[in-house]
Amino acid sequence: MDTTPVAVTNVLGDQKNPRIAFNGTNFFVVWQDSRNLNSSSWDIYGTRVSTGGGTVTLDPLNGFPLAWEQDPDNVGSYRLTHQDQLNPDVSWNGTNWLAVWEDARRTVNDPVSDIFATRIAPAGTGPMEYSNISLINTGLSYRPRTASSGSSWLVLWTNAASDYAGDIWKTTVSAAGSAGSATALVAQTSTQDNVDLAWDSASSNFLAVWQDSRSGSQFDIYGARLNSSGARVDVTDVAIRAGAANEKSPSVTKSGDKWLVGYEDYRNPNPLSQGDIYYSELTEALVNSQPAGYALETGAPPDQSPILISAPGVGNGRIVMGLYSTFSSQSNLLSGRRFERGLTVAVNTVSNAKQYADGIEVDLPSKIVTASTTEMGGAFYMQDVNWNGGIRVVTNGTYNRGDMVAVRGVLQTNTNGERELNATNISLGTSGNTLPGPLYVRNIFVGGSDVPPLAGQGSTGGQRGVSPAGIGPNNIGLLTHVTGEVTFRSSNNQSSDYFYLYDKSTYLNNFASTPLMDPSGNLGIKVASGLLNEPNVGDTVEVTGITSCEVSGSVLIRVIRPRAPADIVVHSTASP
Repeated sequence: MDTTPVAVTNVLGDQKNPRIAFNGTNFFVVWQDSRNLNSSSWDIYGTRVSTGGGTVTLDPLNGFPLAWEQDPDNVGSYRLTHQDQLNPDVSWNGTNWLAVWEDARRTVNDPVSDIFATRIAPAGTGPMEYSNISLINTGLSYRPRTASSGSSWLVLWTNAASDYAGDIWKTTVSAAGSAGSATALVAQTSTQDNVDLAWDSASSNFLAVWQDSRSGSQFDIYGARLNSSGARVDVTDVAIRAGAANEKSPSVTKSGDKWLVGYEDYRNPNPLSQGDIYYSELTEALVNSQPAGYALETGAPPDQSPILISAPGVGNGRIVMGLYSTFSSQSNLLSGRRFERGLTVAVNTVSNAKQYADGIEVDLPSKIVTASTTEMGGAFYMQDVNWNGGIRVVTNGTYNRGDMVAVRGVLQTNTNGERELNATNISLGTSGNTLPGPLYVRNIFVGGSDVPPLAGQGSTGGQRGVSPAGIGPNNIGLLTHVTGEVTFRSSNNQSSDYFYLYDKSTYLNNFASTPLMDPSGNLGIKVASGLLNEPNVGDTVEVTGITSCEVSGSVLIRVIRPRAPADIVVHSTASP
């Protein structure tokens, strides 16, 4: 495709907040532009982008202004507005383009903004309405979004007229350019903001989505379907993603027979992330089979402001482009990733499954359960019978040691930094099978090194190794056996209790033999014993359990998770 970026405009000044639409032949791009900042503040510009014959053509280069007002000094003439126009959007109705934006032309001393619009003809070089179309002129209105049903347009925006928190308002614009009445779509005492919408010709409905603080503790993502005239199909707002952390700035597109809603998600705590991009996949009736959503981009740099764009006719309508802003080295970079929604990958081994990115659904056949849901609480561990790899499986079902299971699930990384499967389907085979023996390892080999991602799977593929000195194959998720002397013990009599076990393992650090010690300052490896059995400092013990990990600062540390009291065996006790 384009090996180098194509400049839409190269004039002096800042150009930002671009939006783009497609009419089946050409694109139209709108943006806010400061080239006339000294005379008319921020303006809205637009241009057509043609890709005919494989060549990108801009018509015209640098665009043309869209926001005009009557010139008070020259009756019958128009000039560029003298106040700011910001945050534009654009859509196509089958005949013309409609551009919308927030507009401060009514401002004298008060910080108010309204919503204005204009149509643009397919071959036009300026707005069809130089007087522009006023959609609302009360209160504070901002961040409009528009989509078309193929005839008229629907426009949504945030309005703070009734309360400063913000509500979602709507209106229509006819094909002839007449504005309907502006009314509230969502009006709560809490905040509704950052609205987006898309049209689905198959169901003849729009889907509006927005961030919403009605829970009182954080923002969630809500939505509602509207018919072609903008009337509600869903009388009650639908919670699309309502997790324990903030979800913000949604974007919606229709991909085949599914709605896809992308959003900023803050479920992963620092330092692993300061904002990730997730998406939810819903049926036309807004049924969400995966409430936790799918990860599109996670990692240390904050990722924000997603835009999802579907590609009809490509990959059976399943290919979607996700654009988002990534904060890196004190600047914001525009990043993107194509992905195939609804993709399920068949893999044979756990280690191979872990190489895929968060959000990918995988099928794993015939694995044996090594730690039950009763022992692990809402999850179980399973592994390949040949010790190739093991993994945690999140489920509401009940599964026991020795069960043979085939699992379909969505890959994700939990707050401990451990890859796991959120099960969407589990097929139970035989039960009561003999477990493979545990992997006998010295403390230094617990956890192991990184599992690299497959090519193209990004930063969420693979499994991070442990620190310090992650050595040997990664064994996170496997049934493991370790021995050593207890060097530390928590004494809270709580399920979070633990102790440290040390077998004198060392590693080379600057050519010096260094005792194994994680950032806690305790020698050895952490055993998450809870209330199972708590030996004393100085006791010599052996432990059988699942190799796991936890986040400590910027690294993952070694953790063993025993399943039952019998997994912790004291061989000799410390001297009194």
